[in-house]
Amino acid sequence: MARKSFVFLVMGTVIFFLCSLSSAGVPDSINYQGKLTTLTGALVNDTLQMTFSIYPDTFATTADWTETQDSVVVNWGIFHVILGSKNPIPDTVFDGSTKYLEVQVGPGPPMRPLKPMVSVAYAYKSLEADTADYARAGPGVADNDWIFRITDGADTTLMTGGEWGIARYGNVLYGSKDSTHVNLGVACTTGTSGQNNKFCTVGGGVFNTASQHGSTVGGGSLNTASLYGTVGGGGLNSALASNSTVGGGLADTASGVYSTVAGGAVNTASGGRSTVSGGQENTTSGDYSAVGGGYLNDNAGDYSVIPGGTRDTLTYTADYSMAFGGGVYVSTARKVVFFDGGYSGYLSINCDDRDGGWNTPIYVGTNSGNGNGAFLSGGGAWTSGSSRTFKQNAQPLDSEQLLAKISSLDVEAWQYKDSDERHIWPYAEDFVEAFDVGIVREDGTRENQYLSAGDVAGVALAGVKELAQQNQELRQIIEELRQRIAELEKAK
Repeated sequence: MARKSFVFLVMGTVIFFLCSLSSAGVPDSINYQGKLTTLTGALVNDTLQMTFSIYPDTFATTADWTETQDSVVVNWGIFHVILGSKNPIPDTVFDGSTKYLEVQVGPGPPMRPLKPMVSVAYAYKSLEADTADYARAGPGVADNDWIFRITDGADTTLMTGGEWGIARYGNVLYGSKDSTHVNLGVACTTGTSGQNNKFCTVGGGVFNTASQHGSTVGGGSLNTASLYGTVGGGGLNSALASNSTVGGGLADTASGVYSTVAGGAVNTASGGRSTVSGGQENTTSGDYSAVGGGYLNDNAGDYSVIPGGTRDTLTYTADYSMAFGGGVYVSTARKVVFFDGGYSGYLSINCDDRDGGWNTPIYVGTNSGNGNGAFLSGGGAWTSGSSRTFKQNAQPLDSEQLLAKISSLDVEAWQYKDSDERHIWPYAEDFVEAFDVGIVREDGTRENQYLSAGDVAGVALAGVKELAQQNQELRQIIEELRQRIAELEKAK
């Protein structure tokens, strides 16, 4: 088997907690969860042997405890083990000093640096402190920790007895502004060591961190919210930039200012004010960029969007662009691309599968009010409906006037204004006045600035037909004259 190299990542500040608490004694195992990636950052999916050791220092000289677990399941980089399930951890390991955890995957080298075991693992010391301060007031003694405020005759409000933060016992609240914190999860942290952050909130869950001013984690596990950031729930989610949001999901990251990941798995919104609505392994790195969902889509263009699909790409030069399909690649600005040449698709307007479906690149409508079934063929020819069953009010053309009208048209070679394109085509005003064709405007007049290619072709075909008729008549006259000349020649 080829040897693999791994990188171990700790998500959150507190990663350890005791499996259970019992009045009969202190438990001898620790619940532990971590994240494992390859050196290239890919999330690991495997079953691996892992060795865990606890050291009194970062030098990994002599271990206080160690054990090997042979079959640790790693899904999307996340693994979960019970330390002590093979070799119980003595309560003497945690003596009040900082301990460090070493992780080794298979026969590979141990991970460095060692990770400090913080906060809840030291509940081993609770054997020496089994009386909470709250209980010292004694039963029936009023300590004013909580008060009821009666706001009217029916409603009351439960309030703290002072300007205090609210936290579950054992959680960590950092800084001198911890009186503004709410920390109700299990093994959760509000604030940052050495800083005085205000208004940090963890509503519940486990191993969650609200680290900066105004940050909030609603619940879930191993989630992190930074400055004015919000994580609603899920697991291993991070709102790292100012005012960023992750609604939920797994291993999602919002690292651009005002960026949003609504949910899904392993999605990243790193562009300013960018959005990933869901899906898996999608990325928005352009400012104001968006990915609606799908899988492995990458939008680096500013003000650009990938609605969904899979493996679609908008590069950093594809501003104001859109891509949808499978493997669509756009590297220039202001382009909209549906599907590519290798994985072709079909676009329908005013028609769906209830109308019989379609199998051409573009198909439009079902009746004379919405496109009448016009389509672009697979070979690239635009094809309009022309069946007798589609038509009414058929009128014959005046053959005497037809050629005269055609002859009156200015048919010239010209260019559109501000364009290098060159065309040969009649002018719409002249053509519509001569033949009274085209759509009717709201004011009741014919549209005389645009022409249908079908009308021009129809007039040309009618003109050819009239010329053919006249040619046939002339040929007949010529034949009669030839016969008369032959008779005159014989009579000489």
